Amino acid sequence: MAEAVIDDKTTIIPDITQITLDSFGALSGTDNGAADLLVLGDLSDMFDLRDMTLGSAVAHWPRPQLQQLTLDQYAFLADMTIAEVADMSGLYSASVDDIPMVEKAISTFLKNPVLAGERNLTLSQFLDRYPEIGSIKLGLLQLSEYHYSTIPKLLSTPITAIPGWQELEISNIVGLSELPIHQAIQLDGEIVSLSTVRKNNRTEIQLAQGSRPSAIWYDDEKHRLQPFNSFFLQPTIAGEKIKMSAYFKSCSLNSNSCRFIGPFAYPDYQVGDRFYVSAADWKSVLAQNSGGMEFKREITPAMPSAATDPFYQAFLLKIAGIGTLIVLGLGLPSSYWLMRRRIKS
Repeated sequence: MAEAVIDDKTTIIPDITQITLDSFGALSGTDNGAADLLVLGDLSDMFDLRDMTLGSAVAHWPRPQLQQLTLDQYAFLADMTIAEVADMSGLYSASVDDIPMVEKAISTFLKNPVLAGERNLTLSQFLDRYPEIGSIKLGLLQLSEYHYSTIPKLLSTPITAIPGWQELEISNIVGLSELPIHQAIQLDGEIVSLSTVRKNNRTEIQLAQGSRPSAIWYDDEKHRLQPFNSFFLQPTIAGEKIKMSAYFKSCSLNSNSCRFIGPFAYPDYQVGDRFYVSAADWKSVLAQNSGGMEFKREITPAMPSAATDPFYQAFLLKIAGIGTLIVLGLGLPSSYWLMRRRIKS
């Protein structure tokens, strides 16, 4: 475990610089770990496989352990032919007597004395003359009896050079499940408090930030959080404990369908503990919580003004007309009276 500090707030999280796929153990009731159920194509958010070789995955092994590495530990080899292995590891230019695995296949399946004199040929030349050798599958041999070096350049083979590598289970690549899955990561999220609240006649988990906005973390598969851009977490309330389960997303290469693999073990929290939420998750949770409340802003009808209201304008016209009549009615006699006074004087 490790301590995370953000804006003077602290919480305990797994030491993500050391966590591996093997750290999650096996599914309950099985011997299957994450590396047995996920495929290499699922690692795009964890590893950059473009520059990785088979040797990169075991570079951390001590030499005595590496010396015990045999071909059967690379399960994908059993389904490959000699020609496919030659393509994968670039062996066509090597002479036959420099490729022990090919020599073994020749002596096992083609017991022809003539072949003994042609082992100085390159593998390319040899397969041109005896194409049937190229179609022999390595699984027909006892791969557990052969050191990895019986296939030259095997450990320098790029992982992406393996035929159909995206669909291979991660466990096919020896040592890969032991590598830390977060090579470089920066915590950019929020540290919140885990509490509970009654909502819709049930107890829900609340992510609180004191006086700042809080949100509900629903314990269903649609609301799993992804704290470190790798695995997902789903909570379950168990008394004063909030149990966490880890899941990995696995997506098929040839379709848009994805499924979650799990649950795997993950440290539990107590109600009241602080908890790390990534920036993307925190934004998403707040949006989900506010999504059910729709506010409509309606423009309040403006009061009609004298200049624009047609009724008011008509009313003014009537007043103006009446006023004109009154003025005319009063003004004419007055003018007549004044004119008479002026004439008399």
